[in-house]
Amino acid sequence: CRIGCVVLILHHRGAWGSPGTYLVSNCIKDIKALAEHVRSEEFVNEYLVAPEQIYLFGHSMGGNNALNAGKELTWLRGIMIMAPYDSTCYIRSGEPEYLKDLLNTGARFLNCDGADALFTDIRQHVGDWNFASTASLLKDQNLLIISGAYDDIAPEKDMILPFWNELELHQTHAIHRHRSYPAGHALMGCRTKVIEEMVSFLEETL
Repeated sequence: CRIGCVVLILHHRGAWGSPGTYLVSNCIKDIKALAEHVRSEEFVNEYLVAPEQIYLFGHSMGGNNALNAGKELTWLRGIMIMAPYDSTCYIRSGEPEYLKDLLNTGARFLNCDGADALFTDIRQHVGDWNFASTASLLKDQNLLIISGAYDDIAPEKDMILPFWNELELHQTHAIHRHRSYPAGHALMGCRTKVIEEMVSFLEETL
């Protein structure tokens, strides 16, 4: 792009017309595969990428996927997540039917084996994917977490603050920031400030 960044937008398998079967576990695999490709010699030479300056960014479920892929990509320069959705939250809180209803809605727009398959995939990874449990694995990653105080899809108190509080328990030299804005899940009305915060984070971590 014009500021000298190479930006890749990933269309996960089974979504947005991409072939394959959609599962959250497949999304995480897709991100890891793409990230490794971006720092390959072939890609670096073609697009003049600095392999030591690669970031992940994700919103909502993309934030979930970026976190859970990023914990295994220890060489990343940083991870930025906006209104991240902890897919395990409602299973852990004893409200699986709420998650099933959401999956039933989403499954109609995905090439998948149905909402039950999506739910089973998440349930099988509850211990690995819940945000708070990833904190110890992400403590040495540069992290920017952006949330909406009025978000009723990825509520701060249920999905972001438990992760942030756990992260704060760990000593690290990495840069960790959490910024909350008076907005809902899409952060409407605050996006200029969000962009400014992202630029500041990039400047500090590059």
